[in-house]
Amino acid sequence: MGKWNPLNMKLRCWVISQVLRLEQTSSEALKAMFRVFKDDPKTLGNKSSALSFKSKIDLLYDLEELTKEEYNHLLKIMEIRNQFAHNANATSFSELDNINPSINKYLKKYTPKEIPKGTNDEQVLQLIFADLFKKTVGKLLVIELEYRNGIVKEMGQVLNDSIVKNLDKIWKKAYEMKKDNE
Repeated sequence: MGKWNPLNMKLRCWVISQVLRLEQTSSEALKAMFRVFKDDPKTLGNKSSALSFKSKIDLLYDLEELTKEEYNHLLKIMEIRNQFAHNANATSFSELDNINPSINKYLKKYTPKEIPKGTNDEQVLQLIFADLFKKTVGKLLVIELEYRNGIVKEMGQVLNDSIVKNLDKIWKKAYEMKKDNE
């Protein structure tokens, strides 16, 4: 049996936890869009029957909630997650060049303008990944909040419509209650 190399679990856990947050946020955005109020729905929950992260992102893209660039960022983030989750050789972002050079080539296209002096290549790649995470999770949170705010607004409108529709009954009941108290 060959020697096992160190796995860099700290980095792997960080990447995987970031992507788990993205998947959770995509589920919440879709639940808000489709007005799913169950705590653990079958398709948007955490059971084996739930949609995959890729399917959720595809759905958000098909519904035109994500731009092509945002969609591509999420696909690349998923690809990176898969490397760190399933490939023992993926021990750093720099090592991804030996596995699939297109990953870091993609990341480097989105290098922030301001990189702290003395930042090495590995740190730059991690910064880019973190930046793409922030952009995509921000977009997913905005989608969720917009739809949740829309639900609240619609519920308020339904309540207002119901009050207007029943205003005569409400006034009559209030008058009777006032008369009974006197």
